[in-house]
Amino acid sequence: MAMALITHTAQSSPFLVCDPYPATGSQPDAFLVTVGTAAPVTVPATKETDGGVILKWDLAGIGEGAKTVKVRAKSAWGESADSLPFAFIPGVPAPPGGIRIGSAAK
Repeated sequence: MAMALITHTAQSSPFLVCDPYPATGSQPDAFLVTVGTAAPVTVPATKETDGGVILKWDLAGIGEGAKTVKVRAKSAWGESADSLPFAFIPGVPAPPGGIRIGSAAK
């Protein structure tokens, strides 16, 4: 099972998501998400409207500081290999800078 990990920024909280598994192929039932050296967290697969499934895991509760995440897909027939590690730094974004008042161009 091939897997690509991305963070999805268009939502109210940061989420870890993967490319969809199409409805016509082999689909996982769950994902095992490992953050750093912590024990894996089992995340149920999220059904898409087209019948495919994705990983969608809320990152809001993992704390601040540099993190590395690996994921395995899991089904009744076993587990995939680990995904490539994904490194990121969660936290509140810095305040905007360089804001000024100017006149509108005409």
